[in-house]
Amino acid sequence: MAWDVSVSTWDYELEREPVAKGAQGTVYYGVRNDGLKVAVKIASNSRHAIKALRREVDLLRVLAKLGVGGVVECLDAIDVDGRPGMVMQRYQGNLHQWLGDVLREPGVESLYDVLSKCGQLAYVLGRVHKAEYEGGNVVHRDVKPENVFLDADGEPWLGDFGGAMK
Repeated sequence: MAWDVSVSTWDYELEREPVAKGAQGTVYYGVRNDGLKVAVKIASNSRHAIKALRREVDLLRVLAKLGVGGVVECLDAIDVDGRPGMVMQRYQGNLHQWLGDVLREPGVESLYDVLSKCGQLAYVLGRVHKAEYEGGNVVHRDVKPENVFLDADGEPWLGDFGGAMK
């Protein structure tokens, strides 16, 4: 059964076409009614995907409460026909795209820039992995350039905690 995301619902207007689609769910770009550009991740119909996204929302809220910076923030949790959706800030790009640009046109500062982002990511991962969640420490389990988002200032933000475990 198809779900038409072109209609305005909740406090968000979502684009018709997804920006990304995987086995666990689909991501759409949209705009919140106050003008903030967002990305909305909606779980697929499988029980596993629904459980994983609900757990991801919970985990991101715990990390925010603990003050773990450099992690994508869950701005809102929504329900779409019994499937959870997670609203996040829309980022300028991801580390995969940025590294591709650096490799295509390396500059004098390229090595410094790459090492700086790696250092920032290592710091965030260290904080994430020390955080306690459901009686254990968090392990991300899917760290890759596509899951590290970059804001307008080029700062990295770790996302996609759907496979994280304690």
